[in-house]
Amino acid sequence: MATDNLHKEKIFRGIVTLLILRFLVEHPRHGYSLALMISEKVKRDLPPGTIYVLLGSLEKRGLIKVLEKKMIRDRKTYTITEDGMRFLLGHHEPLLIATQVMSELISFIESLKSGYHQT
Repeated sequence: MATDNLHKEKIFRGIVTLLILRFLVEHPRHGYSLALMISEKVKRDLPPGTIYVLLGSLEKRGLIKVLEKKMIRDRKTYTITEDGMRFLLGHHEPLLIATQVMSELISFIESLKSGYHQT
């Protein structure tokens, strides 16, 4: 079971990573703003610190950069880089495939659930 949660979290982290980049395309944002927007989008509270860990990872990979750092509360404003834009655009085809597969899986699981009764 622990492995199942790990895989779910990897998928979730991947989705959140792409959402971070998607929102930074619109305009620069700080972590707290991104966390609120993503929580609303995925209809789930993010575990504490998740956004900041992902922002740090994206920054190390050169996909985002800090535009400004305000001394008040150590607030950083992030923007997407050219590499980040290429990374995001590179996920177009895999996301199309994933969407098709997910729709099929959801339909299949729904049909199983309607005939499955736990004892």
